[in-house]
Amino acid sequence: SSDLMLTGLIVTLHEARVARTERARAERRFNDVRKLANSLMFEVHDSIRDLPGTLPARKLLVSRALEYLDSLSQEASGDTALQRELAAAYDRVGDLLGYAGAANLGDYSGALQSYEKALSIRESSAAAHPDDRQMQLDLLNDYFRLSFVLKDTGDFAKALTLLQKGLTLAQRTAKARSEPVFTDFLAGFYWQTANVLMQSGDYSNALEKYRQGASVRETLVGYVNTTPSIRTHLAADYIGLGRAMSATGDLSGALEYSQKGTETLERLSSSDPNNATLQEYLGEADSRVASILLKRHELDQCLSYYNKGLNVFVKLSDADPTNSLARDNVGLIEVDIGDVLIEEKEISAAIPHIRNAII
Repeated sequence: SSDLMLTGLIVTLHEARVARTERARAERRFNDVRKLANSLMFEVHDSIRDLPGTLPARKLLVSRALEYLDSLSQEASGDTALQRELAAAYDRVGDLLGYAGAANLGDYSGALQSYEKALSIRESSAAAHPDDRQMQLDLLNDYFRLSFVLKDTGDFAKALTLLQKGLTLAQRTAKARSEPVFTDFLAGFYWQTANVLMQSGDYSNALEKYRQGASVRETLVGYVNTTPSIRTHLAADYIGLGRAMSATGDLSGALEYSQKGTETLERLSSSDPNNATLQEYLGEADSRVASILLKRHELDQCLSYYNKGLNVFVKLSDADPTNSLARDNVGLIEVDIGDVLIEEKEISAAIPHIRNAII
């Protein structure tokens, strides 16, 4: 019986060693897959993010990474870091499908689903870790991103509810932490609330929100090392102010602020000429200035701004035929130019622009 016991012990030890080896192998596989997914999603994807023409490749990279992370998350539901990575993957898929702030594939309902999955992960993570800086930042980012898609699909009420949540969190975090990024988010929520109010026709409240956003952000620009992204955001505040002033009838204020915004974007864009996202903003800003000049009946000036915007969007669209945002913008500006030429009684000059818009 002692032989039997010995044999039993040997078998048990052997089984334990096999189990340990298998566990180590599974852990190694888990970590390898996770590393690969994060490399695809963060290193490879982010290195080509601002290059024109990369949308299909980026979608493939991120979708593959998401598949890997999704399968891992079922194995390790309590792993906080993994949940964070999974939410980041959902965010990136949402950005690619339908985030209006950059080149996207125009699939809003897909973007909405993806962002909502990210948001539900983030809300529970942030609630469980109220002092975790990155989790609060990630949650702010999700409220912001999701509000864009809701605005673009016309769900203004839901967008405003979400923005109010974001604004409350941004006020709290900006007060608790002196870093510029939190203050920048606070200004961003004012700005995006104003955008939704503009689209729903509430111009005077929109003007007030744009003012609040701009004054919060102007305190940041006083810092010595203001980042290009904060200056880009301030340009957006000024362009927003210009839109709201134009809508409420203050055309000279509108022109002043819009041109202020455009000049900032021109400076930023010339120091980072391959950045397609900055180009996109600049083209939109040119178009905004043009629409204010149109209202002031300064038609020659107006045409020159529309043509500046058109050149930007044609270049972006040619560089990346899958960029639906740039393609739509080309069509919109062609119509605008055609309208101005018709107003100037230049009918024959208007026809090719109208034709291009239809194509």
